Amino acid sequence: MDTYSRKISAEEARENYILVYKEKLAFFPMLGRQFDLMHGATHKRAKVESYHCECRGPESAHEHYFIRWEGLKAGDNIFVQRDPKKAGKYKLQIRSDSAQRGMCG
Repeated sequence: MDTYSRKISAEEARENYILVYKEKLAFFPMLGRQFDLMHGATHKRAKVESYHCECRGPESAHEHYFIRWEGLKAGDNIFVQRDPKKAGKYKLQIRSDSAQRGMCG
């Protein structure tokens, strides 16, 4: 099964989002298109969004991509799995350093 994974930064935890790397956009439905994201008993309609950024200066303007998700902690490892049998269905797993939370099977 395909998986997108990353470690949550302090900013992501504070602002309630999961950063999506530009080179991994194809893993998710098209920008702005809703999909089902499930974490344990939580089922949410999510979408990849973007915002304009000049963090490298105005001459290097670009976009940052993200999925809104509340309750993340800095240092959490997230794993998003695409369901190969159901288009638009994804499972989210969150693993913290101190304990494992909401493991999906």
